[in-house]
Amino acid sequence: MKGLYFFCWLMVQYPVRLVFRKRLILNNPKKRFSTTIYVSNHPAAFMDPIILSILNKPVVHFLVRSDVFTKITNPFFKNLHMLPIYRQHDGVNTKEKNKKIFRACSNILIKNKNILIFGEGFSDDVFIRRLKPLKKGAVRIGFTALEKCNWEKKIYMAAIGCNYANPNVFDSELIISNSEPICLNDYKETYLEKPIETINKLNKSVTNLLKKHITHLENEKNSSLHENIMRITGEGINSKYYNNKIALKNRFKMSQKIAFKLNDADDKIKSKLNLILINYFQSVDEKKINDLFINEKHSKKKYISLKLLWVFALLPIATLGLFHAYLPYLPLKKWVEQKFKRPAFWPSVKIILGALLIALINIPIILLLNYYLIENGLISFIYYLFIGVFGSVFMFVKTQIKLVLDRIRINPFEANSFFNQRLKILIELKKNNFID
Repeated sequence: MKGLYFFCWLMVQYPVRLVFRKRLILNNPKKRFSTTIYVSNHPAAFMDPIILSILNKPVVHFLVRSDVFTKITNPFFKNLHMLPIYRQHDGVNTKEKNKKIFRACSNILIKNKNILIFGEGFSDDVFIRRLKPLKKGAVRIGFTALEKCNWEKKIYMAAIGCNYANPNVFDSELIISNSEPICLNDYKETYLEKPIETINKLNKSVTNLLKKHITHLENEKNSSLHENIMRITGEGINSKYYNNKIALKNRFKMSQKIAFKLNDADDKIKSKLNLILINYFQSVDEKKINDLFINEKHSKKKYISLKLLWVFALLPIATLGLFHAYLPYLPLKKWVEQKFKRPAFWPSVKIILGALLIALINIPIILLLNYYLIENGLISFIYYLFIGVFGSVFMFVKTQIKLVLDRIRINPFEANSFFNQRLKILIELKKNNFID
């Protein structure tokens, strides 16, 4: 592990854990180094390599689009375990350049290190739960390495599924699902006899394996219906509407189950359900009613009292979060959204630059506080380390205040009308076997 990789690994641990309210790692590999090519889906651009290198155990080398490599960035990216991969529209001799990269990857694998490849090659601009066709480069790299070492070393491939409730929403949920590894040496005879056919076959096997570890919609047009079904039932990984009493692992499985049924369902039934759900949620949103409260049974007064108790209890800490973290972050947020045209890049850039900005901008503030107020270096340092927590508490309090205002706004008669509509929709979903 190179120095800059380790430094970034250490520094980004904290903000990543603050951004995602719940994190679940399924079948996390036991070894940090294991001559394995990890193939992942790519739903959230820069966010994916960050969370996989931080939360998954293996130390990895990344294959990254070549256009981000320049004379200035090259030394930094190499120390971050990054290698360029060339695509056809890059306007270079991609085949020859990629051969060199494949050979470099072979050397990495032979040295008992790991490669991480985002097999789809690009991220959607709008977050969609699906797997796009995988490139064959990952499989080719594996067999290139085996040929270089005369098949004497065991080289593996494994799939990693990145599953976000929504990568663009703070305090969201994340599931990383790891497959069991495939030993490429088992394909020696068929590869030596029919290399192209073997590469195609294995690439298809990895594709099918990866689909088992994500929520995969065959048709991206079903994305809205899938989200709305999860939203109205609470039995899924929608970022705002979920039943917190159901374990995250079970809600992930439900998300997969709904997608699987949508992939096989009749188009007429899907169109009908989609229209019903869209009309329902449009009506709810127009009335500015938070759908979380339509199905509730507890009293309005009790709910508001409990939430306000949380707000007042955490208000001092939230004020520190406002001052140290949220206010410095606001201009950065605006700048990122102006400079980066693709929203897919916003979350990861905000995390990295936000953590760096907040860390740097608060150093002189803490020094001044220590000199004039605290006068204790250890306490000041601990206070500095908790700035991220202060910011997280501020976001929590901000959410609680919004929930209180939403709860006050609800008209009981309107809520009852929407409640009856919900029941009819749930009956329709059960009738068509989308939910149990």
